[in-house]
Order: sequence, then C-alpha cells, then structure tokens
Amino acid sequence: MILTKQQSTPHRILAICTLDVMAWKLLLPWFLGLLDAGYEVHIACARSTWFEQLAAYGFHMHNVPLRRRMNPLVHILPLWVLYRLMRQKRFHLVNAHSPIAGAVGRLAAKLARIPLIVYTVHGFYFHDNMVWWKRRGFIVMEWLLGKMTDRFMFVSGEDRQTALREGIAKDAANALTIYNGVDLIAYPPRHSALPRAGAAEMRTRLNIPQDAPVVGIVGRIVKEKGYREFAEMAKVIFAQRSHVYFVVVGDALPSDRDGVVAELRKFVEAAGMGDRFRFTGFTDGVADYLQLMDIFTLPSYREGFPRSVLEAMSTALPVVATDIRGCREAVVHGVTGLLVPPRNATALAGAVSQLLQDPELAVRFGEAGRARAVRLYDQRTVQSLFVEIISRALNGMESVGTRTISQRLKRVFDLMAGSAGLILVAPAIIAVAMVIRVRMGGPALFRQSRAGLRGEEFTLFKFRSMSDLRDPSGRLLPDEERLTKLGAWLRRTSIDELPQLFNVLRGDMSLVGPRPLLPIYLDRYSEFQRRRHEVKPGITGWVQVNGRNSLTWEQKFELDVWYVRHRSLWLDFKILCATLGQVLRRKGISQANHATMPEFLGSSEDSAQRKMRDCGAA
Repeated sequence: MILTKQQSTPHRILAICTLDVMAWKLLLPWFLGLLDAGYEVHIACARSTWFEQLAAYGFHMHNVPLRRRMNPLVHILPLWVLYRLMRQKRFHLVNAHSPIAGAVGRLAAKLARIPLIVYTVHGFYFHDNMVWWKRRGFIVMEWLLGKMTDRFMFVSGEDRQTALREGIAKDAANALTIYNGVDLIAYPPRHSALPRAGAAEMRTRLNIPQDAPVVGIVGRIVKEKGYREFAEMAKVIFAQRSHVYFVVVGDALPSDRDGVVAELRKFVEAAGMGDRFRFTGFTDGVADYLQLMDIFTLPSYREGFPRSVLEAMSTALPVVATDIRGCREAVVHGVTGLLVPPRNATALAGAVSQLLQDPELAVRFGEAGRARAVRLYDQRTVQSLFVEIISRALNGMESVGTRTISQRLKRVFDLMAGSAGLILVAPAIIAVAMVIRVRMGGPALFRQSRAGLRGEEFTLFKFRSMSDLRDPSGRLLPDEERLTKLGAWLRRTSIDELPQLFNVLRGDMSLVGPRPLLPIYLDRYSEFQRRRHEVKPGITGWVQVNGRNSLTWEQKFELDVWYVRHRSLWLDFKILCATLGQVLRRKGISQANHATMPEFLGSSEDSAQRKMRDCGAA
C-alpha cells in the first residue's frame, strides 16, 4: 500500500497507552506509519524514559498520570486530564491501547464526544484459569466498555473470537485482527555471520563458555510471566546437565512490588545455580541477548500476543511457551516449538530437556519459526494494515453524511420496489407454497440464521428445496441426495428466493447487496473479505450477475468488496436489470459436481494482507 500525505488539514489522532515505554518499544512503528500518512498524532501516556525521544519524532506528547493498578480511585485524575485534553484538542479519533489505558481512555473519549473510538486489544485481564466470578466480572466490564467502542483491533485472533462470543464486540466487521509485528532486520537469524560473531562476543562478556547451551527468557520480572516455573525448570535441568546456563532478560516493576526478583535470586542461590544464571536488568539490546540463546522460553500465565515470542522466532530460536491465548496462536506446537500447560514446571523442564537432547529438532523448530515470522509478522506489513484500518475508519466518518442520504434513498427504494414486487408475485408465492406442502410435506418455508449488516444475525426466508432424508444414524444425507426435482427447478428459476422480499420489508436485507452467508463464516474471513458486511445483504448482487455459483469463494468475495467500494443507486439499478437476464438464462446456478456451493473453509492471511494493501481506503 502506498501512503500519501493528507492534502487538507490533517486529522488529529490521539493514541493512549499507560507508559511511554509501550509507545516506544511496541507501538512506535504503528504511530510512525500514521505520521508518514500525514496525520497529526498525539500520544497521551505517563512520562518515564522515552518521552523526549517520542517528541523528537514529531509526536505531540501529553503527560497523563496513567497507572497499571486496578484501584479505580487512582484513575480519577487521569480520566479528568484526558477529558480536558480531548475537549480542548477536539480529536477526530482516539486509539487506546492496553486494558487500563483502554478503559480510562475510552470512557474519557465517550464523555468528550469523540467521533471515533478505536480500542487495540493487547490481551484481556480475564483468562481461562481464573476464578469464574472474577472472570465474569472482567467480562462484564469489557462488555460495558465495548458499548463505547466504534472499532476493535485485536493482536490475537483468539481474543477476537472471545470478544465476539462474549458480546464485548458485537460487530464482527468492525472487530479486526492485527498481529504484533517484528522487525526482521533488527532480529536476524542467529546462525548468520554477523549475529554469530556478536553472540560469541556477548558470551565472552557474560562469562559463558562458547559451547555451553543457553536457555533464556525475556520479559518484566513479575509472577504472571512464569518466573517461578522458569527457576524450578532450571533446577531440574541443572541437576541433569550442569553445563547449561540461564539468561534472564528484563527488569522488575518499581520496588519489585510482588517480590519475584528477591524470591528468584534466593531460589537460584539455594539451588547452587548462582554461577549459571545471568540477570541483564533493563536493556535495549534484547536482540543481542537472543542471539546467544539456544532455547527461548515463555512460561507466562496470561498474554495478549507475545512480541518476545515473535522476536525469538525471527531470530530462529525454538520456543517453549505455555498453552494459553496468544502463545498458542504464535507457536505451532511440534513445528516451531513446544507448548506446555501453564504453572507446570515439570512439563516446562521436560520440553526444554527434549530440545537440549535433540539439537537437530531445535534447529528445525527455529528455522520453521523464522519462516513463519517472515510470512505473517513482518513489521512493515503490520504497520501498513494498522494505518489502513485507521484511514478507513476516518474516511468512513467523512462520508457518513453522504452515505446516510444514499442509504435512506436506498431504503425507500427497497420498500417501494419490494412492496410492489410482493404484491405482484403474491399469487405465485401462495401457489408454490401449496405445491411444496403437497410434494414434500412439512413447512413450505426454509428458515436459517444468516449474517447481515456488520455481521449481525437474522433469520432468512426461502422456499424449501430439499427433503429431510437422513441416514440410519439420524444424520442428514448429502445435499445432492436431498435436493428434489421440484427443489432443483425452484433453484434454476430463482423462485426459491422470492420469500426474501419479506426480509427486505423487515429491513434485514436489501434488494441488492452481497448474498447473506452462514454466521460460522465470520471468523474465517480475511480482513479484506470481512468488508462485505459493511452493507446490507441482498437478494441479488454483483456476484449474481457475474457468474453466481460458478465462481470460487475467492472470486465471489472480491466481487462483493468491489460492490461495497463502488455501490450507488445507479449500480443497483443496473444489477437489478442484469439479474432478470441472468435468471432467464439460468446460468451459474451451481458449481460443477456440486448441488450447492461447497462450504467456505477460510483464506490465508497472506492473501488477506495483500488484498488489503491493494484495495486502498474505502
């Protein structure tokens, strides 16, 4: 995607995160992408180390005393500061990151009446192993905050599915997945020449023998990162192989609030491993430390989508991580690494020991991880996708007035034409219903849940075209065996679609639009394909006059999104006229060797990102 500078007054965007370190370490490429696209970017966060460096890039920095603590009283002041800032600057869009900043920022934005509120979900506080009442409480809180949110971006596809399932994000079309990215240049594969030389120098500096295996971990030294399990794993490994070294890359929270650092050092000394552990403290050189490792571990209890795992994969390290949200999405068990149960030091030690015993397997995992990082998590691709989503949201806001008028005119046309059509075909509907009752028995109408505007479900009406024949075990027979002669004729003539005029009058559908599909497909769409739900589904559409079911799913979705981007009343009129000829010719009723369209099983993310770059903003 080629980004162009804004020609008029640039949109003002406010990004909110708890600390400036998150903006610098994790979000900087995304925010730089917004600057390159010509937006005026403001960042609100608590000032610590990187405030001036961010300002030097051209960001408008605002010091807001945001805290990570759950105590609601400490968030009253930052809520007021953010509200005052938003009322003063009148931002066009607010993009909040992380749970606490996301909650306070979205509430302030709602109170300040910001036109667009976007929340980038880097993980939820609730997780699978949490006490049920506590988990439900967090879900209810996220559900309430979701009511204030116009768009969601999830760094984890599993978090997105959870949000849709729990009702936190109701609109699937505005709940998009955008993975964390990794700088493939800054994290090169460790077996290449320069990294290998740097790793040798680093081992010398840390007094680690060149041939000694190194097991490492990267992250803040807090309980939830699994440092206790890491230490217990190290004790088991040390008893088996005393020549293994362990590197801890990270620092503690201020004053080591939960006492993990002191506990970790005490445990290491008591186990006699003091000379086998290396603690780096806070560092900017994570890439250098990854180069000297042989195995990377992340025994975390809770993650959004762990960037440290992506960096390790980019470095071609085998990864041992816990089988939790985020980790199991990044790590392919048995391909790029191994997944173990959380809070289980024995399983963690077993996985690490397996890789130490089989260096060839570890190398294979590392190479596969690097290939996966290149294919899916390249920072440049992620940056382009982030800017694309923000730009599309802002462009949609600009055209909301024009589109509202167009939508109202389309609704009037649907009501007038739909009512007239229903009156004209009422005798045929009654006659067909009677024939179906006589020939096939049971109800004449077929009702099924379909996904409509913004992915919301509705009940679709059609004439029945299949019997209910089942095999001896009670399962329905294949479509080819259940499709009756009468049903085949109804499909060829498209008469089976006539009851959908009732859906048009109810407002579930339009006369023209993408055909409504099954709700189970919502999680299988790419970001590009999901755009088909930006408009109401139709009885007929651009696909129906350009091949219908003779097309592949990919071809259909490309045509659907083309219609979404170019829709107009004149285009709808042309489609309706072309539909009449298509029905008379009876072309494209089904794919070869199929009575109905085969199930859509999903598309590759690579294809999705490529199309997103090609399609441009709507």
